[in-house]
Amino acid sequence: NYVSNEKAATLNQVGEVLKDYVNAYVENEESPLSQYLLSKVLESYSTNYSSIIFITNQNGYIVSSGPSLNKISGIIKSHLKEEDGVYSLPDLKQHNKVLIGQNTEKMIGDFYGVFKGTGYEWLTIMKPFKFKVSGYEGDVRGVIYLHTPVPEIQKARTTVFSFFIISVGVAAVISIVLIYIFSLRLSRP
Repeated sequence: NYVSNEKAATLNQVGEVLKDYVNAYVENEESPLSQYLLSKVLESYSTNYSSIIFITNQNGYIVSSGPSLNKISGIIKSHLKEEDGVYSLPDLKQHNKVLIGQNTEKMIGDFYGVFKGTGYEWLTIMKPFKFKVSGYEGDVRGVIYLHTPVPEIQKARTTVFSFFIISVGVAAVISIVLIYIFSLRLSRP
């Protein structure tokens, strides 16, 4: 539908912007400032777009997230894999499928169980990236995942529908008043 497609397009644009920040981070990985900048940018976009953002490396480990993993609901974190305090995606087959491709993927659901138990479905945009970085033999690869709850989309749809109903109501009242005034003039010349 229109609203979910618009939200997907918006998240896709956010993903494109985030690619640039991820590229800057990868090129300056040793700098604590680049990690700090990336985390603040992710926090900002996460808040502004009511989304959860994961940036994963080619092995599916979550390198950075917005909001930070310690602020994410325990229900969601319980569905991620954890090894020594490092979180990764539960289904690497899906991650590898997105990683190999070059196209942005979109899905609506519980993201392979990660959002199970939250009470609603999520729109997920999966945006693969690949950078050539000096100092690395191969490419730096990973995926940017942008998740937003579907109720946010339905809330926007409800707001638009409410404006429509109010507009129709106001137009109907104005029409009735105008018809009444003109009918009085016609019936009493």
